Amino acid sequence: MFKKKLKNFIKNSFFLWNVYKYVFRKYLIITRLKDVVLMMILFNVYPSYTYKFSTRGLLPSKKNRFSKITDPYKIIKNKTNIKKMGEVNFVVAGSSFKLNNLKKLKGKIFFLPGFEPLKIDKKKNIYTYRPGWAYKDSKSKAKFKETWLKKNIHNVAAHDDTVIDHFKNKLRNYKRKNITYCIARKEPLNKYLKKGYNYLSVSTYYQKDKSIKSTGEYWESKSYKNLFKYKNLKRAAVIENFFLPPEENDKLKWAPTGSVIPYLFAISKYEKKFYVYAWDFYLEKSPSKMSYWQVFFSLYKYELDVNRSNNHFESALLNFYHAYRCSKLSNINIHGYLGQLKNHDKLIKKIEKVLYN
Repeated sequence: MFKKKLKNFIKNSFFLWNVYKYVFRKYLIITRLKDVVLMMILFNVYPSYTYKFSTRGLLPSKKNRFSKITDPYKIIKNKTNIKKMGEVNFVVAGSSFKLNNLKKLKGKIFFLPGFEPLKIDKKKNIYTYRPGWAYKDSKSKAKFKETWLKKNIHNVAAHDDTVIDHFKNKLRNYKRKNITYCIARKEPLNKYLKKGYNYLSVSTYYQKDKSIKSTGEYWESKSYKNLFKYKNLKRAAVIENFFLPPEENDKLKWAPTGSVIPYLFAISKYEKKFYVYAWDFYLEKSPSKMSYWQVFFSLYKYELDVNRSNNHFESALLNFYHAYRCSKLSNINIHGYLGQLKNHDKLIKKIEKVLYN
């Protein structure tokens, strides 16, 4: 009773409530940093025990691991309407690819992320948008809010919506019929499907005994299913096969893959030749020019982790590992930094001990 009254008292005080949120936020950050430090130490000493300090329980324990490497995804045919496509380009908004090079690509292009259609300015420079880091410049690695804003807008914060709208009004949509945007969120799908833009949505499931269960309620929601009335929305549904099927009380119901891996594997199962651009996972230079320790410490990005997901390190392990494996496949050509890990067998072998028995 006392705790409840105290909580209500704090909530009713603007000052105390903001102090509480600030202190609690700092506590969560410190807790996460402690977990990351311990995971990084164990990764180099006893990699198979790294999972013990995964903050959200997103690395498999020994009982949840396969004993050998498996195909990480299986297509659910009755929930998938993609057809064979031949040669395909899959482009991610990474630092190793200048967006203006999209003009040079021929054939089908799948572009990720698809928060909104690509934009182009009067000088034919292409931009992409993502909430949180605004527009990415097509001409360089610099992000829009760190370049154009500083040169053109004064006394306004870079993240201010007014500034973003000001810049957006100077752009027009970059329209090409061969571009399909990759995203599953209903907000952009609701907005842009009706305007005729092509989208691909990949939903993820896991298999328990003979039943297939969704990794999130959204995939089976009415609002999601209603989107498929649009013919310009394609769907792929996949069963994740990174870890053994979870028990009912397990935290681990889904793999911390990020957005690239499920789309890449789903699309790759329907083409003969697959070209992947800018799969970098936030790397700013090629790992072929980096030492073991440089690549290792690039597995963690503080701001991206504590301000977004609290699973950046875990997700990096999966992305680095499966990019390394994909780079060895004959039908997948990775033109991105994660396709250049061939000199880092030591790192990959340690990741394998984290993921498999």
